[in-house]
Amino acid sequence: MKKVFEKRRYQERTVEAFKDWSVLPVEQEKIATILLPTGTGKSATVAQCFQWLYSCPEHSNKKMFWAAHRKELIEQGEETLKSFISDKVIEVEMGKRKATSSADIVVGSVQTFARNRKNLEGFIPDYIFIDEWHHFHEDNTQYNGLLE
Repeated sequence: MKKVFEKRRYQERTVEAFKDWSVLPVEQEKIATILLPTGTGKSATVAQCFQWLYSCPEHSNKKMFWAAHRKELIEQGEETLKSFISDKVIEVEMGKRKATSSADIVVGSVQTFARNRKNLEGFIPDYIFIDEWHHFHEDNTQYNGLLE
């Protein structure tokens, strides 16, 4: 039985702000940050943003990375995305689980994405979501490797 998700008002406002951000001119450097407290549904909110992107013809073929630093967050990301986006190929790249370049969305660890992965050659994400962004800093080679 599929879970029924009831969107909260702050999540609706976040998705609306994301929509506004997504239509900025391409030549503008585009980094969006979604800040919500622990336990308020960040994963579901981001999944709704991805869901909206995929509903737009100009974004329907975009590739996305969902990166996190812990196994639990990766599994939560995968489960949440699959509950919101059923018509896209969502794969995990972590440990023995290997994603392919044909995936629409790859969920995995920052540590894994920071390294060159032969199985992901050709997978060039249009969007990168980094869960727990506060771990990012300029001297962290793993996060910088992911963004490069």
